[in-house]
Amino acid sequence: MMKTRVQMGEGERYLTFWCPGCHDAHTCRVRSEGGTRPSWDWDGNRDWPTLAPSVLCRTNNPDHPGYQADQGSSTCHLFLKAGQLQFLTDCTHQLAGQTVPLPDLPAWLQD
Repeated sequence: MMKTRVQMGEGERYLTFWCPGCHDAHTCRVRSEGGTRPSWDWDGNRDWPTLAPSVLCRTNNPDHPGYQADQGSSTCHLFLKAGQLQFLTDCTHQLAGQTVPLPDLPAWLQD
């Protein structure tokens, strides 16, 4: 099973991983030679990856885990270090403040 998926698009690389807090995939543009758009640093490890800086995702989908009606959104904020998802306390889902291993990607997301 795979932990991450790497895709190329328009001369840039994207790293996708599964977030157990959001029950969804997060995709980050990772640095590549000659890339000019903002991106994350990635250590190149597909099984136990490290990304920097933190990953912050917000959505206004009321069906999303952690959705807060009073704020009209949900937040997922994490560090991915050596294959460990370190969820920050500003997450609005059930894994806020916890560290969990990066799970395998669902079969439908694998290369």
